Amino acid sequence: MSQLAYYGLSFKGRRAENQDKYLTMRLGPETCFLAVADGMGGTNGGQIASGLVLESAEAVLSRTSVDQKFQFIMKRVLEQIFQEGQKAIAAYISQYPEMQGMGTTLSCVIVHQDHWCAASIGDSRIYLLQNQVVKQISVDHTPIQEYKNKHGQVDPALVAQYGHILLKSMDGGSEMPDIFPADESAFTLKRGQGFLLCSDGLITDKAGRPDKKFARFIFGRSALQKSAQDLIGFAFHSGSTDNITVVLAEYGKIARMRTKLPDFAYPPREGKFQPMMTRSGGSDKNRLIIPAVLLIVMIGIAVMLFRPERNKVISDFPQEEVTSGVSETEAPFNSAARLTIDANAPFQSSQSIKWGHAEPKNIVDYYEVCIDDAWEHAQGTSYKLNGLSPGNHKIIIRAHSKQGQIKDTDKMTFNIQ
Repeated sequence: MSQLAYYGLSFKGRRAENQDKYLTMRLGPETCFLAVADGMGGTNGGQIASGLVLESAEAVLSRTSVDQKFQFIMKRVLEQIFQEGQKAIAAYISQYPEMQGMGTTLSCVIVHQDHWCAASIGDSRIYLLQNQVVKQISVDHTPIQEYKNKHGQVDPALVAQYGHILLKSMDGGSEMPDIFPADESAFTLKRGQGFLLCSDGLITDKAGRPDKKFARFIFGRSALQKSAQDLIGFAFHSGSTDNITVVLAEYGKIARMRTKLPDFAYPPREGKFQPMMTRSGGSDKNRLIIPAVLLIVMIGIAVMLFRPERNKVISDFPQEEVTSGVSETEAPFNSAARLTIDANAPFQSSQSIKWGHAEPKNIVDYYEVCIDDAWEHAQGTSYKLNGLSPGNHKIIIRAHSKQGQIKDTDKMTFNIQ
């Protein structure tokens, strides 16, 4: 079974509208597709273009058979996605000539078992994550990149003047992407590797190399969601004026590091950012703020003095080994609470699993779902099964509290016909 976990997040930033879009799609138990598109051509044109290419990609993938030969046709599938995306935009412009000039970037990765391929057009980027290093795979189709190829370093003044110009895009024409690898059918995906896909709104220094800054937030956090949020917060408070979109993925578990990081609230807001440093790589909760620590100590003393029976319940909560490998207490979760999953067997492969809140809504921030060892973020209290093979499958529902605490709230086995 695939152990690729992924998380996507898009933020409009300082723009009035969000022209970025992303797609994370599981094609089967061992096959996933990840993509980021950054639209352009006015507010409406950009939103429409990025939406069209991802809808087209989803249609191509939905009618593609994932079988034993899929590893050898992944590059052909990527080519078809870009061809169909160009046709979709061309057809729309033909119907609405006033939309001439709209377009979008598209960067995507297909993972099948332990193999992967990637394709990119424009300046949305693909990075490979490995051994606490962030390595750029894609190449920007921009005048700035061409200048860097010829001259090495580039003057920030040139970036300010030409940084928004693309040499290739999805605009209804015949441009095709760079596809990786160039000379093989696919790369081998190793445990501990992962991916970062992002729109150029995350790149606030196009003259330099942001990979080391990205690495701190990717490898210094214990969860993909927090890494994505902090990457967006970092870009926003570093001056990004564009929409910002991030898709992160890890195969197995990427190696984490222990480091002190600024803790960005999400969504980020205008105003001078006053960082609260957290010691990360394990728990993201250990704030080094003296007044807060003193306040917690005072509250704890008061609870011990006036509510001894409540203090005893909290101190008896068990420790749990979470996905990051760090033990965290369950408080304030109710240790006896369990979800009720509607498990009318047998399930259908496109059925949605729904559950009720195991904890009060004001405590739970969000839920995660694990199907056969692959974790994904749930939308509310439901999750749609997609592309699962017939047979028995394991599911775990995990609740995340607003205080950053984690708890498995239900587990079960279900059958797909």
